[in-house]
Amino acid sequence: MKTNPSIRIISGSNKGFKINFKPSSKLRPTSDRLKKIAFDWVQFNILDSNCLDLFAGTGSLGLECLSRSASKVTFVDHTKDHINKIDKLTGELNYKDKCECIRADVSAWMHGNEEVFDLIFMDPPYEFKDYEILLQTIALNKLLSKNGFIFLEHAARISINIPDTLKAIREKKVGEAKGQLIQWK
Repeated sequence: MKTNPSIRIISGSNKGFKINFKPSSKLRPTSDRLKKIAFDWVQFNILDSNCLDLFAGTGSLGLECLSRSASKVTFVDHTKDHINKIDKLTGELNYKDKCECIRADVSAWMHGNEEVFDLIFMDPPYEFKDYEILLQTIALNKLLSKNGFIFLEHAARISINIPDTLKAIREKKVGEAKGQLIQWK
């Protein structure tokens, strides 16, 4: 019998917790290797932070933040099954009071949101094309706190134009993926 693939929480109070998921063309979780790199970059900024997991998918990035003592995580994904699974996992891990699971189109939700976040994780599907528009929306709507960071994952084969008010301070290629850490200029 073939089992579904899984990813794990790599550190914090829930280190080792497995997140099982069904393979799908709409779901491409961040690899453990790239996730470790991302969290090494922001490790000192997670405690008591307000985090946003856009294109949440399995929820692994936001759940990693909660495991590392973030005060709140907002998960946004347009797929009902993804949001339902994240909602179930947050219950299993006793994080219901620290998170919000929102089923919505990410772009539409960002335009209506007024909350400010310390850490924003963006891991859209690789066929996604509007990276620059999402980064501009974050900048124009001031969704990122003054000392906050954005972790953006995308296909390594493409380059992203970052708005003038933001700058990439780190980047790393892992296989076919690239992670970038972005902050205010």
